[in-house]
Amino acid sequence: MKANSREKELCPRCRAYPVEYRVLEVTGDVYGYCANYPECTYVTHFLEQDVVPKVPHSA
Repeated sequence: MKANSREKELCPRCRAYPVEYRVLEVTGDVYGYCANYPECTYVTHFLEQDVVPKVPHSA
């Protein structure tokens, strides 16, 4: 799954709010969660190797 395709993704559970992504610095794992959390309980987990890193435009 490409990082760019997830930027504007709606929550698959409530379909009303976008999914936001955060990196757990200790492990490097990525978590996706509904912007309406905790009212909507959607949370997903991606391992670091499963996420395509964003390349800065200056590269």
